[in-house]
Amino acid sequence: MNRTVAGHEGGPIGRGPKRDRSYLAFTVPSPLSASNPRIQYAGSDSARWSLPTKARDRLAASAPRFELESLEVPDEVSQGTPLSVSFTAKNVSETDGQFLAALYWPTKRIADDDESRVVERQVSAGDAVTISLDIDTSYTTSEAEPVTLSIRGHVSAEREVQVRDISGTS
Repeated sequence: MNRTVAGHEGGPIGRGPKRDRSYLAFTVPSPLSASNPRIQYAGSDSARWSLPTKARDRLAASAPRFELESLEVPDEVSQGTPLSVSFTAKNVSETDGQFLAALYWPTKRIADDDESRVVERQVSAGDAVTISLDIDTSYTTSEAEPVTLSIRGHVSAEREVQVRDISGTS
């Protein structure tokens, strides 16, 4: 179980929804041209894992590339009202692949991580995927102010949203 990655210490890294697994993500050159790709634990000659044939074949293919076609976010939202977000990303490559991005919305009113959503979808080469979701704004801020929604992953974008009517929130 990983306990330290890029300065994040003190607990499992990438704990998945199933308690029996942890995940560690990293960028692999694409296409991967290694003749015998494997994962090796640094500092150990014996801790090596060969990749299954299916994984080697997938890594040998060019990675899919995505472009943001549209992003719809309201200019303002009343705190406590869900923020409706919709965006479309297109796979502009000739490779089928998995689209992956995270949406981040700050929460200043609680000592917790920001409201975030991870979006994963399989997208065929040349196809587009549209994602629509609502984000909880109840804990966004203690004053009326602009707040930035961020999307990071295969596509990146930021939109500033004016949060208003904060007096009625609990």
